[in-house]
Amino acid sequence: MVPAKNPVFQNRFLILFCLTIFTIILNLTGLMAGITMVLPHLFYIPIILAGYWYPRRGIHFSVMIALVYGLLVFSFPSTSPDTVIATLSRMVIFVVIGGVVSLLSHRRSPNRSSSSMTSLSFYLMQPLPLTARAGSLPGIGRSRN
Repeated sequence: MVPAKNPVFQNRFLILFCLTIFTIILNLTGLMAGITMVLPHLFYIPIILAGYWYPRRGIHFSVMIALVYGLLVFSFPSTSPDTVIATLSRMVIFVVIGGVVSLLSHRRSPNRSSSSMTSLSFYLMQPLPLTARAGSLPGIGRSRN
């Protein structure tokens, strides 16, 4: 494995930090301009990268991003009830996405043994057959014409 020579692997903390700061500044600028619908979705990029690169700390990072976003939005005095509901729901989604990405990348890490996979993930990772006989798939029977 050669990830130590990969410059992205070596500088991933710096990349994540700069990307997060840039996203926060961009969202703050957008909030000052009254833009609340599009720019918050940029937070998904650092959340997904943190969950993928740091699976054990990805959920903590997403909680931190959710709290920072909430503080940014609620620091403006003119928050309508619609904005409050949208902000709280985005905060929850940030944490859920961070948790899911962290869980999936943790399960995919080479340190874990293949015997610890659940049966659902085992079946999801199996290749699909190219052809299937009639009646061999559950819920699909043979036609009786």
